[in-house]
Amino acid sequence: MQRQLFDLVNRYGARVINRALHFFQECERVKLAKYALIRRDRTSFLAQVNASGLSSEQLLQNITFEGDSDPRLADGLAFCRANKGMGAIRVHGGGFAGTILAIMPNLDFQPFLNIVKQHFGENQVSEVSIIENGLTELPNPLL
Repeated sequence: MQRQLFDLVNRYGARVINRALHFFQECERVKLAKYALIRRDRTSFLAQVNASGLSSEQLLQNITFEGDSDPRLADGLAFCRANKGMGAIRVHGGGFAGTILAIMPNLDFQPFLNIVKQHFGENQVSEVSIIENGLTELPNPLL
């Protein structure tokens, strides 16, 4: 297997192979996350979200685009990961300046919200809640 992978990297380049690895591993993570939700196993679900986020950043390499040298998204992800407690952090829409998604257990929510608002700015953070019927955005009176 190692030799075959080495040959593929030589033939197509590391970035192409890393992105393919992310895709196939991500399909498995989605299944595991789904089963964790069915079992109401929040810890396992958040672990899959964190693994997905790291893979997205490292293998998919989607937090910047070619020629981009702006470190803000990478720095923001690192800051959020360092302060996430038992929550999960990942990027969405990374190559286009992206959004950081943070999923926090109730215990870690308010401390995390306070520190990211202080770090990024009050208007740069949107608070949403997951309820039985789906997702709802809480209106921000400052916008």
